[in-house]
Amino acid sequence: MVSVVTLMRLSRTMPRRQDDDSISTLYIPSTAVFLQELLKFVLCIFKLSSSSSFSPSSTLLSLQAALQPFEVLKLSVPCTLYLLQNNLLYLALTKLDATTYQVTYQLKILTTALFSVAMIPGARERMTRQRWIGLLILTLGVCLAQSSTTTGDEGSKSSTTKDRTIGLICVITASCTSGFAGVYFEMVLKGSKTDLWVRNIQMGLPSVVLGLASVYWKDGSKVSEQGFLHGYTTLVWSVVAVQAAGGLLVAVVVKYADNIMKTFATSFAIILGAAVNAVVGGFRPDGTFAMGAIGVCAATVVYGTGGKKVKGEGETLPILDGGERGTGGRKRIDDVQRL
Repeated sequence: MVSVVTLMRLSRTMPRRQDDDSISTLYIPSTAVFLQELLKFVLCIFKLSSSSSFSPSSTLLSLQAALQPFEVLKLSVPCTLYLLQNNLLYLALTKLDATTYQVTYQLKILTTALFSVAMIPGARERMTRQRWIGLLILTLGVCLAQSSTTTGDEGSKSSTTKDRTIGLICVITASCTSGFAGVYFEMVLKGSKTDLWVRNIQMGLPSVVLGLASVYWKDGSKVSEQGFLHGYTTLVWSVVAVQAAGGLLVAVVVKYADNIMKTFATSFAIILGAAVNAVVGGFRPDGTFAMGAIGVCAATVVYGTGGKKVKGEGETLPILDGGERGTGGRKRIDDVQRL
């Protein structure tokens, strides 16, 4: 995750050679998103093929079983929400300064927890008061870290109250869609015994279609003028590859743990990404960033020690138990090792 943060930053800020017109401008971000989804889809098909011993007939049967219309339609819900979320965030960036945008978007930590409690069976019992306090500390810590790492001249400066209101509504709505889509995907993954890679294929098909549609809806004229792969360098391809791998890893995390674990991992990625940027980039950590980093670490401890005790046992549940007890944790570890 640290690699993703660092590579994405460099891919959008690294200066291009002025004497080479072919790479004098940046790549088109929507094309990178599409290629990332396409790569994930292909990798999942490859994984499914490997489990079918590379037999063409077995692979086709597996794909036919995976791409059942109802199942694909069911997973098009989070795909559509993620597409809506991305467009809302793009709009918010034009209405808010970068610091307000980054800090407000951290509401997704709390919305994820709220949707988990509302939608995941047993989540309410596991979310003790101490764990809620831990999530509040995590949100505050990430906000401090983000406000420190975001410079004042980034993004668009809103000059009117109307613009700021629209921007805030967009960010808050995106935070809600992020939380709901993540928890919905978790419910689908854990609600049946369907293979993880089959679920990724089912989600990948609408993602690829929506991603391609988004390219020509938002950047069709740019693609026509400059070309689909205009501005692509080794670094940009690295971003696409790392993002695709990261997306598959997120699915594994959600399957065998939960979305709250994902928020903790993302928060640590922000801290570690800033630390890496301090070494390879121009970021200089200050007191605000230090307080944010300490807050994230403290939140992990508070959340981790706040689990309820299991009946008949004297030990607390693991920090990120994923919603199962007894032998479930051991089973999930074995499943991950088999991946």
